[in-house]
Amino acid sequence: MKGEAKKKQFRQDAAGQMPRTQTDVPDGWFYMTHGDITVGDLKEAMSDTAYELEYWEAAQVLVIDLAEGGCMDVEAMEPEFGEEAADAFLEEHGVKFLCYVTFRPEDYQAARAVMEHICGRIGGFFCGDTDDFIPMIGAAKQDTDE
Repeated sequence: MKGEAKKKQFRQDAAGQMPRTQTDVPDGWFYMTHGDITVGDLKEAMSDTAYELEYWEAAQVLVIDLAEGGCMDVEAMEPEFGEEAADAFLEEHGVKFLCYVTFRPEDYQAARAVMEHICGRIGGFFCGDTDDFIPMIGAAKQDTDE
């Protein structure tokens, strides 16, 4: 029952929660999607940007160079945590593809822009490697005024 309470709390807290300071930025992040994709698809989603990319197909690793010497490392992993509550979260969101993502806390704004861009191009979402998977980042909301 504790897992159900945690999921309910997650749903209540997830909307709009972003780190307020560098110390609030989780050390690690996850990229999750219900699609059947590879890290190569994340690389392709970044092809319309000026970021320098390094991709190792066999290892399913992508490195995205951010501003001022920082980088965002993305590595595919099996969509299973081996923990009941965490695996329930994956199941609830229909996650078929999972990556572990790291970057320096001081690169959060640049990394967030990359996360929003990827989600805007191929869907899915990023979330913190925290007990409640918060904060959550998806595609940036676009103004529809023309």
